[in-house]
Amino acid sequence: MGEEDDLDGLEKIQLLVIDDDRYFGMAVRDMLAGEEMEIHLAASCSDGLAMCARKAMDIVLLDQNLPDGQGHGLCRELLCRNNRAKIILITAYPSFPKAVEAVKGGAYDYLSKPVDPERLKLLLRRAWETICLERKERILGYQRSQRFQKAFSVGVTASWREIENQVDVARKASASVLITGETGTGKSMVARRIAAGTGNGANPFIEVNCAAIPESLMEAEFFGHERGAFTGALSARPGLFELADGGTLFLDEIGELPNPMQAKLLGVLDSGIIRRIGAQATRETRVRILAASNLDLEKAISQGRFRCDLFFRLSVMRIHLPPLRERRDDIPVLCRHFLMQLLKERDAQQCRLEEEEMERLKEYAWPGNVRELRNVLERAVLVHRGPTIHPSRFLAPLLHHGDRRNSSPKQEENLGRKNETERFEPISLAEAKKRHILATLQHCGGNVTHAAATLGVSRSTVQRFLQGFRDT
Repeated sequence: MGEEDDLDGLEKIQLLVIDDDRYFGMAVRDMLAGEEMEIHLAASCSDGLAMCARKAMDIVLLDQNLPDGQGHGLCRELLCRNNRAKIILITAYPSFPKAVEAVKGGAYDYLSKPVDPERLKLLLRRAWETICLERKERILGYQRSQRFQKAFSVGVTASWREIENQVDVARKASASVLITGETGTGKSMVARRIAAGTGNGANPFIEVNCAAIPESLMEAEFFGHERGAFTGALSARPGLFELADGGTLFLDEIGELPNPMQAKLLGVLDSGIIRRIGAQATRETRVRILAASNLDLEKAISQGRFRCDLFFRLSVMRIHLPPLRERRDDIPVLCRHFLMQLLKERDAQQCRLEEEEMERLKEYAWPGNVRELRNVLERAVLVHRGPTIHPSRFLAPLLHHGDRRNSSPKQEENLGRKNETERFEPISLAEAKKRHILATLQHCGGNVTHAAATLGVSRSTVQRFLQGFRDT
């Protein structure tokens, strides 16, 4: 287990054995003698939970039958304290239903007694390799996030400089902020930048995509629940407001919240008091709310889909991020910034964008905005072989009919030169977006994942658009 151990200057692997048979714990110590790990022993559920609360464990060997509970039911509670630990359930009475239940509860794997030493070592090695890979991915994800964050200050247009000023004001305040703009304009990035200026760096920043939570689970996710509050509530669990206490809660895609949840959210924002599902007592929280939406919330209010009072409660300060097509002069600056990052990331051969290629990028409508721009450049860097790159090859097919407000003068000139007799069809921006998404999907052979990557949006966003098209 030594080849992956030196990832971050980490100390020894922390292994916790929870088993009321002390001889089993001693046998595990003997089996693993000479391995680079520190072994802790606990004889009950409560002792194991207490140890996990005091020290972060990497791997947990968990007996199924304990004096004060069942191992498969303890998995979720252990993960609440050490959410990245790998749990291996061990029992003298193997049962497939219990194994399934354990895996659903978050267990990494399942072993039967008597434990084969080689099988145990193999499982521990795999668990540790998985931990190392996850840590590497988190580090890379953090680095990517930091690099994308730096792109926020990249811009030369007056509109973008004004947004930077608004963000600086928001960072020094404690009021709620509503961030609006199309998908890919950088709403999450702006929220993180604002939160970074609130309090100190140790304050929690909790981000949640409101569109990704099933309606039936929303109240439990936001406010938490007690053990036994409903079927499947095997242990008490804090909600998002508790997790964000003393820090910032970022509610992305706030416009997707159903009306009943909007009313409950408004009550908590006004009072700062929450009550877990199944609890008698209330809890007071101190949370700053940042919210974001790519929807027209004023239109949603007029249609009865969003509460007017919640809108005003969230938008004490408001920051609107313009689409990339409205700040085309920032495209060359962003391209240089992203190219420098991408080439450094991959230790790739230096390359450049020709002026003609840059003009093509400036003419494009960028429905996926800054995120799509970076994705297209990344793809071009990955496949380039010479001194120049050609990201325009990876652009979704340009629509020949669409809203003229989305087209540059150069694009209009090119389209007119291509067919001077072609008549322009005036259509709404929504219809132009619909045609563009459908054309991209057709270009990608119907593959939603590829279409989403081309557009620079998430797969769920494309699916939601398609559902909306079917409903209209």
